[in-house]
Amino acid sequence: MTRPPRELIAEVADYVELPGAGKCCGAAGTYAMLRPADSRKMLDPKLSEIEAADVDYVVVVNPGCQRQLEQGLRRARSRAEVLHLAEFLALAAEPEPDRPDTAPGASGPTGA
Repeated sequence: MTRPPRELIAEVADYVELPGAGKCCGAAGTYAMLRPADSRKMLDPKLSEIEAADVDYVVVVNPGCQRQLEQGLRRARSRAEVLHLAEFLALAAEPEPDRPDTAPGASGPTGA
C-alpha cells in the first residue's frame, strides 16, 4: 500500500505497519500459480509478521494479494482477517451497535 490508503486506515483505526509491508507477498499475478513453492517462500515471512503483530485485520488494495494472504492465513489457522480497503472502510462506517467486538479500531489493522 502507499501513503493515502494508510492515512485512510489511520482515520478509523489504530494502524500497525508491518516491517515488510512494502515487500511482495508472492502472489505477483500468475507467479503463485506458476511457481507455488517460490511464492510460499515469499509469503511465509509476511505471515510470521502478521502473527507477531497480533492484529485483527490485514488490509490490502490488491485482489491477488488478498487471495494469497487469505489462503496463507487460513492454512496457518490465524485469527487475522484479510479485507480489501473498501471492505474495511465500509465496516468502519457501520453504526457502533451493529459492529462486532473486533471492529476496526478495537485493535490495529495492518498494511500487508
